[in-house]
Amino acid sequence: MKKHLNLAPVCLALLLTLFSASSFFSQKPAYESKFASVNGVKIHYLKAGTGKTALVFLHGFGETSHMWTPMFEEFGKDFTVIAPDLRGIGESSQPAAGYDKKTAAVDVHELVKNLGYKKINLVGHDIGLMVAYAYAAQFPNEVEKLALLEAPIHGIGDYWDKIFNNEKTWHFHFVESA
Repeated sequence: MKKHLNLAPVCLALLLTLFSASSFFSQKPAYESKFASVNGVKIHYLKAGTGKTALVFLHGFGETSHMWTPMFEEFGKDFTVIAPDLRGIGESSQPAAGYDKKTAAVDVHELVKNLGYKKINLVGHDIGLMVAYAYAAQFPNEVEKLALLEAPIHGIGDYWDKIFNNEKTWHFHFVESA
């Protein structure tokens, strides 16, 4: 004699899970996706929070502004968070030139100025660290705090050449050095 399984409780649990997940995913994100024309290119950026001080996050290689979204809620309590897609990456335009760190830093600077900020706090990760460093070097009076995460800094000791010329860091060559 075959015994039949009662799948009703399993189906109900599955439906409740799907319903709660769909309401979770249908919630409006705690940030805005925007575009700005700066330095001759269209830059996509995410904006969150309502603080008077801007906190700018710059993503690393193979990433976009979306890598920072888990940080938006907490930092958005005290800052207006701005996370751009660097030139040629994500939803930003892909011009034929201007991929050096200095030009990317000018893109971010123009974005920040267009948004009405004169001073910022700046965080750069990986390749974004190099853009953040170029920003701080070009506009030192406009950076209140600078955090550089997970990459060497060009021109500091002999470490850069060892890293840059290592075949395991081939991706550093995708974005021109500056």
